[in-house]
Amino acid sequence: MLIPLTLYIVLTCVVLFAPLRWAIPAYLLLTCTDFQGTRDSIGLLNAFRGFVVPIYLMWRLREYAGHRTIILAPVFWALLIVYAGMACFWSYFPVSALKLVGHMTGTLIIAFVFARAAKGGYLNARVVIPVAVGSILIAFAQFLYLHDWTYEGSRFSAFTPAQAFASFITALYCMALSAPGLAKRTRIWVCSALLLTIVFNGSRIWFFGVVLATLIAFAISRARTGTKIFAVAFCILAVCFLVIVRAPLAQMIRDVAPSNRIVAAALAAYEGDYQSEGLGTLRFRRIVYETAIEQLKHSTFTEFVFGRGTSNGSLVTGSLFRGYAGMIDPNRMLHDEWLRSFYEWGLVGLFLWCSFWISIVAYAVKGVRNDNVGYAKPLLVYLPTLLIAMAGENFIAGAGNAMSLGFLMLVGYATLAHRYPARKIEPVLNGTAPAFPLNAPDLVADVRR
Repeated sequence: MLIPLTLYIVLTCVVLFAPLRWAIPAYLLLTCTDFQGTRDSIGLLNAFRGFVVPIYLMWRLREYAGHRTIILAPVFWALLIVYAGMACFWSYFPVSALKLVGHMTGTLIIAFVFARAAKGGYLNARVVIPVAVGSILIAFAQFLYLHDWTYEGSRFSAFTPAQAFASFITALYCMALSAPGLAKRTRIWVCSALLLTIVFNGSRIWFFGVVLATLIAFAISRARTGTKIFAVAFCILAVCFLVIVRAPLAQMIRDVAPSNRIVAAALAAYEGDYQSEGLGTLRFRRIVYETAIEQLKHSTFTEFVFGRGTSNGSLVTGSLFRGYAGMIDPNRMLHDEWLRSFYEWGLVGLFLWCSFWISIVAYAVKGVRNDNVGYAKPLLVYLPTLLIAMAGENFIAGAGNAMSLGFLMLVGYATLAHRYPARKIEPVLNGTAPAFPLNAPDLVADVRR
């Protein structure tokens, strides 16, 4: 307890009192310390990190308030917060429901913090270097000294759940891979270190996410068409080679890394063993999802349209696994945010939830099309895996935690792609200076207004 608490205090002091060029990386690293509370507790340390600290950072970044255009994503998210608050009135878990509303509000504030930080030049591609190094060092400290902090002793993670840590590392990987302003050698080293971190972490969905992000980044890159064709042909040949040598390769992998979740899942799929432990919680989740869908089929008109109440999705899991229900926060028991939004908030909530994500995808696509520098590319290459992962992860309940903070960092950074009236001038990205075109004073003056 002493190590993560000391780390929490030190990083919080840096966020609150150090210059902003250190405060933003420190806040990103602060997500590596997560203090698991009891089922009905508020979690004061996590609440301070996810709500109080972002409000203070908003005040510190007040000079960079104001944006040129209003986008739909925060509007839909704000409407979803309001509706989730209304659905608290027919919730069986009012304290947990209010906690969820607080988490959602904190998430919105954090997004504004990163948007201001990007505008001020404090959130740029070079930030990923100290944050990546710091995250890996914190994970090493957890692995060496508090191996069972998150009750996932076989997985490489910081003082936070392993899946959430993998999500954060994947976001950093997308930033290092696609953001402008990093030297090629630095980009290779940082991406390699983050990829190895994901492998040792053992997250199957986020390992798939890193591979998918790499493919998307390559597809939308400025590489020559011939190079892309050659790369596709090379991948096809590599797959054919793996098929040919699959039996000895599987045996070698089984001998070298028998406890890695990624390896175990690959071996289970290869052997056709769909009851294997290598497939993790797949069976557990399938039972929960089938039960939730069955209950939705028998919903009344009111439940179908307006939902069953915020946090009431826990009733599905609780009815199947009573011991599990007595320990876990009700907001983290239905491991599918798409299904959860429909179950708890009905068609109204599902519409707002889907509208939010559609607007985020449109925002990223528009940013990539309009901006030849590439500020929105990290968000675009990260989104497909996040949208898939939310079918098995808890994203909403955790303002400031590792599961959502990486996504919010990329959203804030992508705002730079929409900020300038002209984007054909290459930006100056070195140092801590603001990341707008300093060789275009008229644009700088327009942005500062």
